[in-house]
Amino acid sequence: MQNLETLNDHELFSHLSPEQREQLFRSVSEVRSPAGHTLVARDEGSREIYLLIEGSLRVWASTPIGDFEFTKLRAGDLFGEVNYIDRLGRMGEVQALSDARLMVFDHSSLTALADLDPKFERALYWCFWKSLSAKLRAANLHLARFFSPGVTAGSRTQPPASAPVASDARVDMAARRNLFREQRLPSMEINFLSSLATEKSYGPGEMIFEEGSTGDMMYVVAEGQVMISKSIHGAGEEALSFLKRGDYFGEMSLIDKQPRSADAKAHPELGAIVLGLRNDVVEQILDIDRLSSIRLLKILCRMAAERLRKINEKLLGWHLVSGGEVVKDRKAGTQSPQP
Repeated sequence: MQNLETLNDHELFSHLSPEQREQLFRSVSEVRSPAGHTLVARDEGSREIYLLIEGSLRVWASTPIGDFEFTKLRAGDLFGEVNYIDRLGRMGEVQALSDARLMVFDHSSLTALADLDPKFERALYWCFWKSLSAKLRAANLHLARFFSPGVTAGSRTQPPASAPVASDARVDMAARRNLFREQRLPSMEINFLSSLATEKSYGPGEMIFEEGSTGDMMYVVAEGQVMISKSIHGAGEEALSFLKRGDYFGEMSLIDKQPRSADAKAHPELGAIVLGLRNDVVEQILDIDRLSSIRLLKILCRMAAERLRKINEKLLGWHLVSGGEVVKDRKAGTQSPQP
């Protein structure tokens, strides 16, 4: 019963009912991994999910110029949910740095439970959303530290630009409903979001929100495109992703209540019209007791997984371009070791 106690004590599973934790426990087995053992190979298609109970692991990739480490995992960390969601292969190889003990969630059992019980499925994807939000923040910080190791969470590496006031746009009710209908949301959610969303228009390159600012809204792109970027000392502004019609952004701050971890700007040429959804609106839609929230929750998890993959690909690309050597801060003249 020790594994069940682990689930009961873990914040990631705090929203599950006792019955749902019992269901989740039935999909669990325990494995032990000696130091040096590889648990997961890069690009493999397995979809099991792991919770590290004891020990430490590293997630890394082999390159022609040496190993690159994405992150280290400590007791309490969940991993494997990205490939469970998008089925695109494991992002990195997972190797034990010390003797480790893990809980393994069988993907077939999880899928069967989710298919049989919509409430369990919603609770499961809530776990994924919380875990992915934390991973995205850590990946953004890793990105900033690649050139400047002294960067801390929530800090900007360049002075923020003054944000212009967005102008009110005109996205009529029919156009709003069409936007949410394209995402195959239930009719009740379509009407709810359409009526409560606030639309804003941004000219090319205008700031929607800045890294470090308080996040009290989530957004969906209605027209044009939005660039998610990060200001990195020694490298300038780095585009993390370009979002198109129907893509959501700004959701991370709503779940973890932390400041924005990146900038969001209208596309430098196209501009953007976005619909803003207040925190209380999103909370009502994603209420753990509502059966209708699963479709939007799955969309948010899929997009978080996609962004995490893009950031890790960017980190790996920088490692290759730099030749795996120590990166020098061009302004301060300091040196920072490769992550």
